[in-house]
Order: sequence, then C-alpha cells, then structure tokens
Amino acid sequence: MLRTSFTASPAFPSRPLTGVGRAFGVCGELAQGQFDSGEDFLVTLPVDVWSEAQVTIDPASPAIRGDAWSGGLLGGAPVGWQPRESCRKTRLAIRRALDCLGFPRWGAAFRLQSGLPEGKGMASSSADITAACRAVSAALNLPIAAEQISEIAVSIEPTDGVMYAGVVCYNHRKGRLLETLGNMPTASLLVVDLGAQVDTVAFNQIPKNYTAAEREKILRAYQLLRSGIRSQDLAQVGLGATLSAEVNQRLLPKPHFETIVRIAREYGASGVCAAHSGSVLGLLFAPRAAHRIPAAQQAICNAADKNIHQFRTAALDEAAMQAFQQRLEQFTRSAGHAEGRIRKPLSHI
Repeated sequence: MLRTSFTASPAFPSRPLTGVGRAFGVCGELAQGQFDSGEDFLVTLPVDVWSEAQVTIDPASPAIRGDAWSGGLLGGAPVGWQPRESCRKTRLAIRRALDCLGFPRWGAAFRLQSGLPEGKGMASSSADITAACRAVSAALNLPIAAEQISEIAVSIEPTDGVMYAGVVCYNHRKGRLLETLGNMPTASLLVVDLGAQVDTVAFNQIPKNYTAAEREKILRAYQLLRSGIRSQDLAQVGLGATLSAEVNQRLLPKPHFETIVRIAREYGASGVCAAHSGSVLGLLFAPRAAHRIPAAQQAICNAADKNIHQFRTAALDEAAMQAFQQRLEQFTRSAGHAEGRIRKPLSHI
C-alpha cells in the first residue's frame, strides 16, 4: 500500500493549481544483474534527455485526463511529435500521487512531452512517471520524496531509479535504493539504436539464472563503477559498463555488439554501455576523445547502418537548472490553455 503524506480533508483552492515536473532519462544502464545475495540491481546512467509534465489540479472531479507526446530534440536531431504509449502509466502515476499526498477525491488534467523514445531501454516510462509525480507535487506546493515516487513507480511496473539524483544502485523490481554513487564523469555518448522495441515488463519476468562466472563478472563491473564514479575516472566506469554489457549478451543479444565494442576501442571510447532490457548501445567518450566521435559514428554507420544519436551525461548543476527554466517557459506557453498558465509554481528537476 502506498504511504500517504497526510489524511486531513483538503480545502477547496481559490485559484487553479498548476505545476511542472521534469525527469531525466538514461542510456541503458552502467550495470545490471544480481548480487550474491540474490538481490536484483541496476546502476543508472543519467543522460541529458528529459520528460516534462504539466499538471493542473481539478478539485471538482477525480478523473485524470490528458495526453502524452514523444518528440522534440532527440540527440540534437528534430523528431516529429507522436502520441506516447505510456499515457496510461502517466494517468496512473498522477492518480497515485494525488492519493499519496492526501487528495483521493481530486483529479487533474495533464500534458506530457518527452524526448525519450519508448521501448529502447532509456527509462522512458520511469521518467514519465517521475515527471508526473513531481508536477502533482509542484501544483499542490507539497513535497513528495523520491522514495514515494519510487513506490508509486514500482506499483505500476519495474522501474528505473531516475527519481534519484545522479548515479544510483537501485533494485528495479522492488523499487528500493541500494546505494548513491555520485555524479557521472563528464562524457559524450554515441548511442546506437539497434531498432527493435523491448517489452520491459515481460523481459523482467524472465529468470536470468546467472552462472557463477557471470555473477563474478557483474560484481567486478560494480566494483569498477563504484570506484570510477567516486574518483571521476571514466576509464574505470567504461570498463565496468562493458563487462556488464558482455554478460547481458546471453540474456538479450544485441546485433553488431562485437563490432561496436571493437570500434569503441579503435576510436578511443572509454567503454560501451547497454540497455539491458532494451535495444540501444552507447559508446562513452571522455572530453579529450570527443573529437573522434564523428569518425566513430561513420565507422558504425558503415558496419551496421543504424540510427545514431549523441547525448551527454546529465548532472544536476546550475547550468542544467537554467536550461530547464528556459524550456519550462516554452512548454508553458505552448500549452495554450488559460487554466494551464503557471503562476510561480514549485518546479522539480
């Protein structure tokens, strides 16, 4: 059962209550597997691609209505707007956030837009759910903890840990934070979309049955990631990510994997990360090697002829906050509804 913040009957508001929330996506995971204890875990890889939700509270009806769209700028390239399949999950998240914050009889109207493609292993649904919960919190001017968002998200489906800042170790089946690791070292990612969509819920129901050798390799990957993030050593992070991606090849094989790993080494990338329950691979480039990205991209196109995007790792710094505020103003103006105008909301990033 979801925990609520309070149970007192809320007063009817004298003006429209509107808020905006935002959540970053990921480029797969730095690692995913099981510890020797049998506990499932993943290590998040935040990237600078976002889901943004605007919510207007409706005290007169418990209905949740709205729409969700995919599009905008994806890896720097314009993408046409399309209806988002996760709209049902967004409605559920808003309903449960209202219940959690003590407003079970109130409803809401929402609008969500995201640059995260669905079914690729980039935490699109988790980011949508997190953004929606933060928007409800902002509209009501009431705090909602990351733990509460995690509880809401895992009640809907297995979830990524994008409600927590930075890189975290997270149990995606139980919605439990295991360890906060810190911010990713600065990196550019060359992300290869291998085409297929993966049903994350179905994949997570498949027994993984890791061998002893695979468990040892996953543990080594996790140790490298912990050390590399704390020391801001992208080489260690990249090696750990590559080890975990290699283990995942038995569970969800990626076409051209060996070729892409070879190209990463030839062109100075620090390593390769994988969407363990999705279809993307990412090459991690340190700033000093960023000039080799175009050549690496051409080599991948020659070998695999796949869609390729460029992202950056995401850190919650002042520059990111300023960029969010600028996008927030554009998003609010584009809503086009008087009741959706934001009047100094509490905004969440």
